Amino acid sequence: MVSLRARYLRGLLATGLLSFAIAAATGAERVPVLLVLEPEPFVIQNVREEAGRSLDLGTSHELAIRAAQDHANVTQANLLKRLAELEEAGQVSDIRSFWVANAIALKCEPELLPVLERLPEVVEIQDEQLLGLLPIAPPVAEGRRNPLDDGVTVALTDIRAPEAWALGLTGVGVLLANFDSGVLGTHPALSSRWRGNNGHPANHCWFDLVEPITPTPGDNDGHGTLTMGLQCGLGASDTVGVAFNAQFIAAAVAEGGFTITNALQAFEWILDPDGNPATFDDVPRVLSNSWGFNGGIDVCNNLLHSALDLAEAAGIAVVWSAGNEGPASGTMRNPANRADNAVSGFAVGGWDGVVDSVWVSSSRGPSPCSADMTLRIKPEIVAPSRDVRSTYLGTGYASSSGTSFSAPLAAGTLALMIEANPLLPPDSLLELLMFTAVDEGPAGLDNHSGYGRLDAYMACQAALTGLGWVRGHVQNQFGTPIAANIDVLDQPHHTVSDANGNFTFPYPAWLPCEIQVVASGHSPQSSSLSVSPQDTTYVTLTLQTTQEGILTGNVIDCRGLPASGAFLTILEQPSLQTTSDANGRFVMTLQPGQYSLACSSVVCGSVVVPQVQIQSGAVTDIEVVLPLNPAFLCSEPDNFGYFLCDNNDPGGPSETYSSVSPTTGGRGVIHNLADDGNVPLALPFPVTFYGNTYNRIFLNSNGIVSFVRYATAYNNLQLPYNLTPALFPFWDDFSDNLGGHILSDYNPAEGTYTLEWFEIPYFISIPPPTDSANFQLVIYDQSVVPTQSGNNVFEFRYGRIPRNGSATIGIDRAQGNQYVRYGFNGTWEPHAVPAAEGVTVRVADEDISSGVPSMQIEPSALAIALEPGVSLDTSIFVHNNGSVPLAYYASASPMAATGDADEDTPPNAVEFDDPPKGSAPLRAESSDDALDEWIPDANGYAWRSSDNDTSVHYQFTSIANVGTNVGITWDDSTSYPRPLPFEFPFFDRVFKKYSVCSNGFITFWSQVRNYLNDPMVTARDPYYAIAAYWTDLNPSAGGQIWEYYDQINNRFIVQWNRIPPFGAPSSNTLTFQAILYPDGGIDLVYEHMYHPVQLKTVGIKGGRSSQTLQLSHNGSLVDSLMTLRIARPDTADASLRILSGSYAVVPPQGVQEIRLRFKNNSLSQGVMSLPLTIQSSDEDAGGTGVSFLLQGGTPFVPQTVIASQNGILSLHWVAHEANSYTIWTSLPNDTVFVPLVTSIADTHYTLGVPADAARAYAVTLNGGAPPRPGN
Repeated sequence: MVSLRARYLRGLLATGLLSFAIAAATGAERVPVLLVLEPEPFVIQNVREEAGRSLDLGTSHELAIRAAQDHANVTQANLLKRLAELEEAGQVSDIRSFWVANAIALKCEPELLPVLERLPEVVEIQDEQLLGLLPIAPPVAEGRRNPLDDGVTVALTDIRAPEAWALGLTGVGVLLANFDSGVLGTHPALSSRWRGNNGHPANHCWFDLVEPITPTPGDNDGHGTLTMGLQCGLGASDTVGVAFNAQFIAAAVAEGGFTITNALQAFEWILDPDGNPATFDDVPRVLSNSWGFNGGIDVCNNLLHSALDLAEAAGIAVVWSAGNEGPASGTMRNPANRADNAVSGFAVGGWDGVVDSVWVSSSRGPSPCSADMTLRIKPEIVAPSRDVRSTYLGTGYASSSGTSFSAPLAAGTLALMIEANPLLPPDSLLELLMFTAVDEGPAGLDNHSGYGRLDAYMACQAALTGLGWVRGHVQNQFGTPIAANIDVLDQPHHTVSDANGNFTFPYPAWLPCEIQVVASGHSPQSSSLSVSPQDTTYVTLTLQTTQEGILTGNVIDCRGLPASGAFLTILEQPSLQTTSDANGRFVMTLQPGQYSLACSSVVCGSVVVPQVQIQSGAVTDIEVVLPLNPAFLCSEPDNFGYFLCDNNDPGGPSETYSSVSPTTGGRGVIHNLADDGNVPLALPFPVTFYGNTYNRIFLNSNGIVSFVRYATAYNNLQLPYNLTPALFPFWDDFSDNLGGHILSDYNPAEGTYTLEWFEIPYFISIPPPTDSANFQLVIYDQSVVPTQSGNNVFEFRYGRIPRNGSATIGIDRAQGNQYVRYGFNGTWEPHAVPAAEGVTVRVADEDISSGVPSMQIEPSALAIALEPGVSLDTSIFVHNNGSVPLAYYASASPMAATGDADEDTPPNAVEFDDPPKGSAPLRAESSDDALDEWIPDANGYAWRSSDNDTSVHYQFTSIANVGTNVGITWDDSTSYPRPLPFEFPFFDRVFKKYSVCSNGFITFWSQVRNYLNDPMVTARDPYYAIAAYWTDLNPSAGGQIWEYYDQINNRFIVQWNRIPPFGAPSSNTLTFQAILYPDGGIDLVYEHMYHPVQLKTVGIKGGRSSQTLQLSHNGSLVDSLMTLRIARPDTADASLRILSGSYAVVPPQGVQEIRLRFKNNSLSQGVMSLPLTIQSSDEDAGGTGVSFLLQGGTPFVPQTVIASQNGILSLHWVAHEANSYTIWTSLPNDTVFVPLVTSIADTHYTLGVPADAARAYAVTLNGGAPPRPGN
């Protein structure tokens, strides 16, 4: 009988490997070694048997961990005592024992090694060996996905992850892990996936052995961030991870080199992160490893094998990257070369989807570590490894090559399988991965691709329904066996029959299975099969001999993917047609001869394969590669540099049409335009087009946005138009007066200004209209989407376009040859796809910068206590941890009152027939609004007059010759947008710019200069306007307009100074002011109103007709020496107001302050929630809510005391004047407290000691927010 000790190498002393380390040590330098003790011989076997009976992975985990720990405690006890004596004597140091592999690590003086070897417990002494991450190609950093990825990366498409997601499997509830260089936990695609950000202790979710040690996930190298992204990374509209709804934990073990001791530390942590063997939810179900030994150790044996066996017994499926030492045979790294059984050392090699073969540098088998020739075959499967895209350092993404990326793709697939069937143990999961792989290369197992290429969809199907087998026999009509090709239709799987006509393949149960058999000299045959779990389906296929030939092959599209649904036609006989299946395969039976085969698809261009030779009774197999369609390429630039890209082009836009109309829930402002009309609009940010910067644009009814002047022609022409610099999203003859809306909207949270034609009718001479169109021009703020040239980026976005055969689309500088065409009257440029729903066209003069913003709010919550009548100013901060600018917009409640967003808007615009200047309408309505006693209207506004309210004082301080002359000297003029000294909240928006019109009004939106005053409710421009005294004034006859910021009183003043009305004597002048305050308040102050004006309007107006407050229209309200005050009374018990920083653009790695004011008006006791919502261009953040709690009156500090005696718990707390309390409780792992007693007036409470578990208790004032566990 051979003892267990004899089966081990007697130690590295015998091999000479350790003597090298000894020789390298000089003087008193100590060498690190590992003392290996006898393993527990039956623990793994016993656990597997127990697990097989119970199917309880949690029990398996506890049995495995406790058995390993007990064995280590028993076998290491005496040795640890002896080592402690040696440590006390100064001969050894850094002693660390392990139960995961029954070993002890230490450092000792070289001369002590023979002594240690003779200790009876020591089976072997191993030198510390360096392990390393698998080398990868230098990552190529890039931004978000290419639109041609169809929402996911090519690697995910290659493994059919989208088909697996369609089964409803995304990794929900599954915990993943990796050992790598670390993981960048702040990456927007990974942050929400880290378990530590989901209510679990950080030290249970992150184990760091790489300096500098950090309490939360970090990565100095980027390797681990790339590999973890492939397991579960997800950004908004940017999927790189297979199991994007799984969570992860991770250990940082390697940056450069790391040791076996490091690996054992990591394995001991990963097997039991919370230190409690009885818990299993903290343990990952899958562990991915992209590292290994490369020389310097026995190629088939190392101490980690015990740890790997224990991991599997404890419920963890472990996968390894094969290595990048190919293409030579026998190049597998250890432990990926392990071959003790079918799934030990489960190795994933690399697949090159570009050339459809095993990646050239992928390590190959066989493994030298087994006498069984089948077990020696390596790797087990292959997965994409060339140009794989994933998360990277910063907030961006990168592409790289290496089998380091193959194993994580398999790990993510395992997570989907576990979600499908959580009871499957590790060995069953790994077997399903092998049996459902797509066989590649020579039929059957081989040392290049193992069982074949990873197929996530089939693996998940097998996990859901079980696996069955198909066994078949192929013969001719005479019973003679035939060697044939067998393809599973609409699946990538295939096999061959042997010389005896027999074939076998596994297949997921209940999944439709239709096979097609092709053999030379025989007609193809198909057969539909039904496969049951753990059963075998038998089929015999009899093929008929034929003199015809068979043409078969694969179609690859212009993205390098199998072309599903490609059209194939024999040009000599157009009636001979077929389409490729879901995997790009096709079969045609043809008479012998020579043919030309035409192939095309919806996405790519077309190609003709000439001289395809078909021979009698033979199979001709070809590959057809479709070229790029010119329509899916960007245009050539004009001589300035502008070019157009649509969302079908590589690098094209990804956003699509989304209406801003109020009828769809948007915030757009409706401009009711006349037929062939226009409106000038103030730009919310400067816009540079062809090198010229503008602050105003003209929105024209016929699908044109122009600079410098309006462009209202209805008869569209071919570009260049040469009238004015303009963008032509869809120049056609439209009639806003017949229905629909023409709108504008500024969204500071995205840095976009949108001009939209919504349900806008095509012109028709005899109404009603029959067709209407939906399209937009979107302008990006240069500070949000920066360009090197400084020119802004634009997009044309299309909704429903029923007719596109009579429109002009493109851009024109109106100067020389600087224009770009997209389409004209249904003729499309070669680079264009027809304008239709879902198409977006980007206008730019350079490629858009890559990267994403990443928003972080600090602090994310605040609790404040204020006495009634007291306010507090404080700040929160918006951080941009991303690589591109971040736009955001913050709004508070309840002060941000708005009108009804769902109000009915007029179906048709009104034709306004304004009288000539200097003449009054035939009938002028007159009205003055009734005083409202400071009762807010539906928009929160109220007003009073100095004539009848003593709190409103008349005080006029002229700013003429003190402030700044705005420079308006012409009749009916409006200034360009001018900056405000503070943020001004007005109705449902906040403004930083204003324009002043000579005719007595301020506007924050339009640039109109209407001389005829409308009632404020009139549904036309000006919108977002303050009519201080809207009448027909004529500054060309005298007077000026001034502006001034009164810093002492923090108010902004606009003064119309001594301006006569149009047609009045120059001595009959009017002088009045509009004064703006940071809280949104407005004073209208009238000095001398020397001329009696019949037509005038006083009031305010927002973006819709329901957002108005009209004080007077052609009435007698206004007089000299009076003040009208418009305010938003703060009637809430408590309020939150943004003082500054309502919206801004934060540069990469920058920070922006938001100043806030909390005010307790009347809340005497209790807690009030004052939410703040922040929308941003960080798609992963969505609408971020910041929680603020305001405690009214005296804060409650309960100082709760808990006493236990004789099975009774007694709770006592300090009394509060509110005298009403709520008692809460939670279990140790709960993330929320639940109420135990909802209302109690006493300051004590007793209850029985709970039997379920230790509990936490908390006391709050009745009505207060629940406490948070851990606080």
